[in-house]
Amino acid sequence: MYQPSVLLEPVEPWVFRTLDAFAVVLDSLVKITHLCGINIVILDGGAMRDATAFYDELVRGFRLPNYFGRNLNALDECLCDLEWLAGAGFILVVKRAADILRFETSEKLDGFVDVLRRAGREWSQPEGPPRNRPVKPFHSIFHCSSEGWRAEIPPLDLILDSTRQP
Repeated sequence: MYQPSVLLEPVEPWVFRTLDAFAVVLDSLVKITHLCGINIVILDGGAMRDATAFYDELVRGFRLPNYFGRNLNALDECLCDLEWLAGAGFILVVKRAADILRFETSEKLDGFVDVLRRAGREWSQPEGPPRNRPVKPFHSIFHCSSEGWRAEIPPLDLILDSTRQP
């Protein structure tokens, strides 16, 4: 189980899932990022059940530019750029993750997770001219209510209080 401090570094894994209560997730993220300048983008999986709604929510959350092509290749390019968002890094939080692309094929959700992993990897590597952008953390957290949802995605423990009861 990974601890929240991993979110402040440009290191793998790039994508996590958590079962912690959503209010706890937000509170923990605010506590660990408040002095770092890291952008927290919150998306609602319940508002992303089909492809159209999925891209609408991504446009809203990441403030994607008008030229965004509303497909995974275009999303990959935009998330690896994000020049319109200032900050020391990015944390994407998707609440109600089990609802994402519920009315689409599982391959579309697999593709989305792959795009998020690639974005994390890209942001962890300095880019040469002409952009010369700095290395920044880019992590994604899927908030879910079921232990079995996407079990291949590593869990993240966002409870900061060491007195937590099991």
